[in-house]
Amino acid sequence: MAKILTVLRGSVGLDNKTDPLRIAYDPEKGIGFLSIAYNVNISNSLRVSRVKGYTKRRSEAVTSFYADGDRAFYVSLDKLYELKEDYSRITLRTGLTLNARMSFVEVFGKYYYTNGYENGVIENEGSWTWVKGDYVGATTDKSFSNPPIGHLLECYKGRLYIAKDNVLYPSERRDYGRFQLKLGTPFPDKIRMLKAVDDGLYVGTSKCVYSLRGNTFKEFNIQKVIIDTVVKGSDVIMNGQYLQGGSLFQGKVIIWTGYKGIYAGGSNGKVVNLTYEHLRYPKAEEGAGIIIDDRYVCLLFS
Repeated sequence: MAKILTVLRGSVGLDNKTDPLRIAYDPEKGIGFLSIAYNVNISNSLRVSRVKGYTKRRSEAVTSFYADGDRAFYVSLDKLYELKEDYSRITLRTGLTLNARMSFVEVFGKYYYTNGYENGVIENEGSWTWVKGDYVGATTDKSFSNPPIGHLLECYKGRLYIAKDNVLYPSERRDYGRFQLKLGTPFPDKIRMLKAVDDGLYVGTSKCVYSLRGNTFKEFNIQKVIIDTVVKGSDVIMNGQYLQGGSLFQGKVIIWTGYKGIYAGGSNGKVVNLTYEHLRYPKAEEGAGIIIDDRYVCLLFS
């Protein structure tokens, strides 16, 4: 009687770096890497299945998209829109610079945005000017400025941080329109990534990634943690418990794509290259990262 041979019961992922004839495989369990994978998902139970389909809802060119809970915003041509649940849209602003990617961050129900040329604040269903406003407080000799028009935004420990070219600027604490420009921290190269975790910020450039640990910008311990190019737009935040069974990280984790692999960065400046041994893909300067069903998906733009 012929012996039944198990070919595949499940997979631990894609390995397109190793010779297909030498890819690790357990013939008893029927578990191994795939040398080719196209439009498939691999579940936590190692089950391989087809990627879910999609339905076109609108037909228009979109250069930036942001979603937070039940609110979503996007840029098409020179206009900023809010996308509603029924896929209708509300125009929030016109006259934006074409092809400039928008960065958004939410703080107490307000959505701040900037694209390197224009900035503003979305509140309720309107877009307003983002300025320092009138000063209220004790007499001070500090010199305050309007928010610099940068290209990336993040909020950490009660301050908004703006990346403008290669300089990182902190706002006053709980005063998100007021900045002291002299407090800007310069980096050697233009900033491509700016994201916060539980104990600090990660700043990525075209050459390396820095960990900025501390409660305030004055306390930051700045360390270079990775030497690699960050793909612009590839970075997202996720809960560490969903990353490889929750064994690597706790709390907020940043996932991003570089030239040498897909990275995860968490508290204490801990960074892991998740794909170095197994995954090879084309280099790209820009991308779009998103979390779908607790999985990181990144499109690379050639």
